[in-house]
Order: sequence, then C-alpha cells, then structure tokens
Amino acid sequence: MKTIISQYPDIDTSFWKDQPIDNILFFDIETTGLLADTSFLYLICCGSCENSVLTITQWFSEGIQDEPALIDAFFSHMANYSLLVHYNGTTFDMNFLMKKCRQYHRPYTFDNIRSLDLYKKILPYKSRFMLKNYKQK
Repeated sequence: MKTIISQYPDIDTSFWKDQPIDNILFFDIETTGLLADTSFLYLICCGSCENSVLTITQWFSEGIQDEPALIDAFFSHMANYSLLVHYNGTTFDMNFLMKKCRQYHRPYTFDNIRSLDLYKKILPYKSRFMLKNYKQK
C-alpha cells in the first residue's frame, strides 16, 4: 500500500457553518468495477481541514493483497471525525466498503458517524439544473 498526503494551507472554511470543519471528513473510493465480489478496491481518498489547512490523504493499493490495509487505514482515520461527506456514497462507496469488510472479516461499520450524501441532497433539484445526469466527470 502506498500513502500520499498532500497539504494546502490558508483554505477559506467560512462557507461551512453547520459544524466545525475539523470534524468533517470528505471521502471517495475508486474500484475496477461496480460489484465488490468481483472488483478490486485500489484507492480511498479523504479530505479534511484543520486550522485552515486542507489535507488530502490517498491510500493506493499496489495489488489486490493491499485491499485489507486500505480498509484498515481508512476506518482508523475516519474514527477521528463525526461527519462523513460523499457523493453517492450511500448507494455505492459505503456499500462497497461494507462488502469488502465482510470479505476480509473486518469489524468496521459506518454506525458511529453521521453521513451527508451530496448526491441525495441535490437530487430533488435535478430539473432546475437541466443536466442530463449527475455523473461525476
């Protein structure tokens, strides 16, 4: 497993007023397919902000044997936060990770963290945006 941590200072966090920004973890995963049973998890990426410094943490798998280490690293990191923000993570990312946890007999869950799915928040306004779809491009 390879870990890359990048930091960006002097981030304006005034836009986030609902909760202290240092309690929020943004995340996304990348896989080789849509089914956890037949696909490979090769990247988990997280973003967080503390003292106006944005930190991007990426865990890259260098082979399928690294999947358990990626999962362990992510859930260990997530334990430091109270809100998880994602885009369509409720439908895909979180379910994919839960299936991988069962596959590797990992005890993790998302039960102890609040979740904000940006996709589900904007979905009711789809007609106003006049977009063909909401796929990330």
